[in-house]
Amino acid sequence: MDQKTCRIGTRGSKLAMAQAEGVRTRLAAAYPGIEFELVVVKTRGDAVTDRPLSEVGGSALFTHELECALKDGRVDMAVHSMKDLPADCAPGLVLAKAWTREDPRDALVCRAGAGSVDTLPEGAVVATGSVRRTALLLRRRPDLRIEGIRGNIDTRLRKLFSPVPGEPALDAIVLAAAGLRRLGLQDVVSEYLDPEWMIPAPNQGQLAIELREADEGLRAMVDALGDDDAEAVASAERAFLKSTGADCHRAVGALASVVGGRITLSAVDGTTIDDIRIVRRTAGRVTLVGAGPGDPGLITVRGLSAIREADAIVYDRLASEDLLKEAKAGCDLVYVGKESGNHSLPQPEINALLLRKALEHGRVVRLKGGDPFVFGRGGEEMEYLVARRIPCEVVPGVSSAIAAAESAHIPVTHRGVALGFDVVTAHAMRDGGLSDADFARMLDERRTLVFMMGLARVGETAARLVAAGRDPDTPAAVVGSATSPDACCVVGTLNDIAARVAEAGVASPAVFIVGDVVALRSRLGFPLSGRRFLVPVIEGGSGGLSRRIRRLGGIVDEVCVGRIVKIENAFGEADLDGVDRIVLTSRNGWLGLDDRMRAAAEARGIRVEEVREVRPIGRTLHLTQPDADRVAGVKSIDVYRNEVVPIAGAIDLGMYDAAFFTCASSARRVHAAAAGKTLEIAIGPKTAAELERVGAERIAVAAKPTLDSLVANDGKQLV
Repeated sequence: MDQKTCRIGTRGSKLAMAQAEGVRTRLAAAYPGIEFELVVVKTRGDAVTDRPLSEVGGSALFTHELECALKDGRVDMAVHSMKDLPADCAPGLVLAKAWTREDPRDALVCRAGAGSVDTLPEGAVVATGSVRRTALLLRRRPDLRIEGIRGNIDTRLRKLFSPVPGEPALDAIVLAAAGLRRLGLQDVVSEYLDPEWMIPAPNQGQLAIELREADEGLRAMVDALGDDDAEAVASAERAFLKSTGADCHRAVGALASVVGGRITLSAVDGTTIDDIRIVRRTAGRVTLVGAGPGDPGLITVRGLSAIREADAIVYDRLASEDLLKEAKAGCDLVYVGKESGNHSLPQPEINALLLRKALEHGRVVRLKGGDPFVFGRGGEEMEYLVARRIPCEVVPGVSSAIAAAESAHIPVTHRGVALGFDVVTAHAMRDGGLSDADFARMLDERRTLVFMMGLARVGETAARLVAAGRDPDTPAAVVGSATSPDACCVVGTLNDIAARVAEAGVASPAVFIVGDVVALRSRLGFPLSGRRFLVPVIEGGSGGLSRRIRRLGGIVDEVCVGRIVKIENAFGEADLDGVDRIVLTSRNGWLGLDDRMRAAAEARGIRVEEVREVRPIGRTLHLTQPDADRVAGVKSIDVYRNEVVPIAGAIDLGMYDAAFFTCASSARRVHAAAAGKTLEIAIGPKTAAELERVGAERIAVAAKPTLDSLVANDGKQLV
């Protein structure tokens, strides 16, 4: 469209032309500097008039060609009866804000005599091409005979009043009141059917103005003539249509209204009289809840209460799944998570989904990572819902803009170091590239910079800051998976942070922090900041040691060295004879205690305990593995074994600040594939002896045989 001409696409029927002319007239009055021209587009629905819609493809027959004309530029907007549109627009097309609605009711037009559905004679013939109208008519008057009918309004009226030979004699027809009114034919109406029982088709009586999504200026012009309540009811009815998955073979109807500032909806859905379902509901409330930065313990008390009371929860990727376990039984859980390059639903569809859920449930929670409004698009969602008369509230959350830095012991402000902080998105919302942030305004060294959603562009962001004038030696950090068990922090400068992040393999979500406050990290409880460690693990292990190191700021590389395998039939009920207690020195010992053996032990009054050290107290049975130490006076049974898992490739110990070992077998297996030297830390003397045997030169031993002791009093032995 140029600035002087706008082409309005329409079907060529008398009703379609009247509707489009009404749109053209109103636009011309509002924008006298533009010429609005009607362009007639022939549709398949206009050509096929001898069969019901349900047999030839439904209402899309009236819209497809118009949408094609929009896409290829032959027209600049298209005017439809909104009830003819499917629940979703075609890709690249959008609907303008709805204009004021015409009468949504259905109308009965009788040939002679009777003036209403209830006074039609028994067995009267009523014509309609609608599955919905057929089902609802027969639900009220099972004796009626329903005849199919197609054609424009004039053709249908002629078939009623002046049938030609071969056409059935009709007693009445049902038409949309809006069409009759727009053509000035309201005088033929015998009865406006009560929507309490004859619920209209979704969006009946509403016009739809469809445009190209890219034509934002034209859309703004059309939207300015829209009506808030009309848009609310139009969206509600389209949302119901979407929720039914309806096609032209179903009896689907919906009529929304705004009562007391809130949407109410009467709707019908089914295929036959027997399964038809009528519902009447008032829209529920949507609560936007900030889930916090990752740790489920950081949600607010009010947010947790909302989750527990919710009938439906629409949740993001960054919301902890542990929070979903707090939902009540039967809660409708819907995932709409987004990550770079992979969106389960685009934002407009999430908005529409929230509307549908509000029409289905009384209490809906929109659970969003961090805070709903801090780059969370919660404001957009709330704006959409409020405009459609859906009650909303927001429960703030702990934003990762602050929490990520704080969890890594980086204060975003600190007296004498940083007087304030700026939170910036490093991710352009539209094309996924680097945001158009003004880097020249980020040169004040007294302010901390926090970049969100920009892990893939840490290097580019750092380079832009340096190019704008920020010192390349400015401290910088990237915190990944903040407050979660997989949290990590990589520290460097603007000059090298990108390389360090790539080397560490930090995964999204991550926050990029720039400023002198980063240098405070090692003084605030992170003695292992920026250092890398090797941790051998067993396949499927819990990673408890790795988590402890990461909490101290260290970077962990895990190498799998084995798998735990149960030894079948090693332990039976006969082994319980003469036993007072069963002890386990590893949780793997539980493999020997299946439900049958637990029940047998309980029946004999035998206690089962996890212990750090086996002692000959009473008649003790130790469930263990083949290479475990034996204790005099204690019976031992091997119920599991630690099988070797081959290590792929060579391990360069020289690239690590230290390697940790929790057992002799892990020491043996790592050194079989390792070269180079580093500090090697053993959980106890037996492991240390094995390290010495396989050639380790720098060996430290934990003061106690525990994971906490292994990392040596907050890692001080590693500093």
